Amino acid sequence: MKSYIKIILFNFVAVLVLFSLFEISIGMLITDIKLAGTSKELLVDSVFCTSPGLRKNYTGESSGMKKKTNIFGGWQYTTEIDTQKAIELYLGDSVTMGIGVDNDSTFAGRISNNINILNLSLIGYSIKDYKNILQTVFANRLLKNKIHKVRIFWTLNDIYHFSTIRLTPAIEKDNVFFSVIDFLRKNSKTYIYLKNVVSDRAKVYYEYDRQYYNRENEYYKKSIKTIEDISILCAELKVELVFYLLPYEYQLRMGYNSTNYPQQLLLEDLMKFNDKVIDLGYKLNDYSDNSKLLYLYGDGIHLSNFGHKVISEIL
Repeated sequence: MKSYIKIILFNFVAVLVLFSLFEISIGMLITDIKLAGTSKELLVDSVFCTSPGLRKNYTGESSGMKKKTNIFGGWQYTTEIDTQKAIELYLGDSVTMGIGVDNDSTFAGRISNNINILNLSLIGYSIKDYKNILQTVFANRLLKNKIHKVRIFWTLNDIYHFSTIRLTPAIEKDNVFFSVIDFLRKNSKTYIYLKNVVSDRAKVYYEYDRQYYNRENEYYKKSIKTIEDISILCAELKVELVFYLLPYEYQLRMGYNSTNYPQQLLLEDLMKFNDKVIDLGYKLNDYSDNSKLLYLYGDGIHLSNFGHKVISEIL
């Protein structure tokens, strides 16, 4: 009996050592792999009505990068906001937030060198959050008359908010394997590497999200109505509103003209009440042969440092 226990222990230790060596090797050889996870302390519940926001004047971490906020609860850049000048408000989810990228290297951070930007974007945001934020910000005496332009950066998963269930192909908390998967996502580059080798997550997320883009879908209809409400609100306050539609990596890789039905549908419907809509997929189509350079390793949604640089040049 003791011999069996020794064999099991020996094999366990051997596997652990091999995994550790592989983990170290992956970390050294593929330096652009980012671990998941954002400091919970960065987030504050119900800052904008029912929507969460960022903790003011705080430094946390997201995907291995330090992320600092400013006195307005937006992302802090080297060039600080000048409240004596007109301000452009940036709204988006984790893409515009810039997970895995230094604040100053995000497209908003790069542009802030020349334009007075308040970026309130946050991981998990979707269209209903943008409406909540605008209603709250426009009621703020300090900022109300300073915001002269609102730029909303739309990713396909911004439609999720109106579902009573979590819409995502990712493993959720009710799954028996969630704790293990969540631990590996946040701690193991080997896991991220192997997942990227055996599956095409960029394709999975695109094909999952595109199904909601049809005019009969209730989530799509509610999203369009909320966008219309936002457009009316900005028009009443004489604030310019511009929508930017962001592509997924898989769309660029496969040829944007053949995969952009969701963005094309959204563009057509948005143009009915707001003529300032820009589909950035067309601007990025030149990168179809090396589309993965624009995105974080194994990630078909979030931009890399290079991707942020390209977007900033386009904007």
